[in-house]
Amino acid sequence: MEAMHDKRALAVGLIRKAVQLLEQAGDKAGAATTQAALAAMLLTQPLAGLEIEPDAASLIVAMPLGPLA
Repeated sequence: MEAMHDKRALAVGLIRKAVQLLEQAGDKAGAATTQAALAAMLLTQPLAGLEIEPDAASLIVAMPLGPLA
């Protein structure tokens, strides 16, 4: 009886870990999709006066502080 409980507890732990990994993969896929979409947009319609700073987790689009030339 105890062996069955141990197996069930192990299975629940493995399922929780799998769900966590799938959620992380989804977040990374979403970030990659956002980066690809922004890159495509920049290639087809350059945005004058914007500074683009990509990083691993997200994209930051910041307006320059000075006047546009």
